[in-house]
Amino acid sequence: MTIGWLGALTAVAIMALGSALQAAVGIGLALFQNAEPAVARAMLAAFFAVAYLGSVAALVAVGLFGWSELTRAVILLPGVGMGLVAAPYIAPFINRSRLKWAILIVSSVSAVTLLVR
Repeated sequence: MTIGWLGALTAVAIMALGSALQAAVGIGLALFQNAEPAVARAMLAAFFAVAYLGSVAALVAVGLFGWSELTRAVILLPGVGMGLVAAPYIAPFINRSRLKWAILIVSSVSAVTLLVR
């Protein structure tokens, strides 16, 4: 089953909003359990980009994100860059079956954590 780029974009937007509202990123990850690793990686990158930008915007709006947090974020940028460079080389080695189980486990743990809270 393919959902197309508009459906995927809509799912990412809904997940990002849901993540910001309930602080449980993993629950929405179950949507990608049957996706090819390259597709899952791309959609998760888009999801996290939207979710984090929204979170930072909200923190800035209420005065809880300043120079100290920006400095810490900049320190992490080399790791982000290394991940972006390494991802295309690592992707062919990702087993689709293991990726599915990893996504389901993270999603389940996140759901249980949310329920326990």
